[in-house]
Amino acid sequence: MSVEWPLQVALFQLLSADVTLAGLSVEVHDVPPEGENEDVTVAYPYVAVGALVANEWDTASGTGFDVIARLHSRSDTGSFKECRAIQARLYDLLHRQPLVVAGFNLTSLKRESSFCERESGRIIHGVCEFRALLEKT
Repeated sequence: MSVEWPLQVALFQLLSADVTLAGLSVEVHDVPPEGENEDVTVAYPYVAVGALVANEWDTASGTGFDVIARLHSRSDTGSFKECRAIQARLYDLLHRQPLVVAGFNLTSLKRESSFCERESGRIIHGVCEFRALLEKT
């Protein structure tokens, strides 16, 4: 069993159900819909569960995974404020917090890094990377 899909589902469900993100008018997506010219067709701001990079983290007695989960936030305000507020909420929801991942026990979940940058025009793109250590049940 691979860990990527169960972890993606757990992250998506947690973020989608958060009333604070909803209060910031943040939509959560697996992959934001695109139009004909690959333009994103969703309203800003939004969060997308991006790449999950999984490495083996086996022990003598079990199967485990060390996963970096990349969460993208985008804002069209032209200011870093909204994007950083979203990242702060992601931190509060995930850093050292429990997360139910089907078929796995979560050993650790910590934010590894985050940054915001101007993508184009008024679009601000933020990236948070979280490291999850999981053992197969």
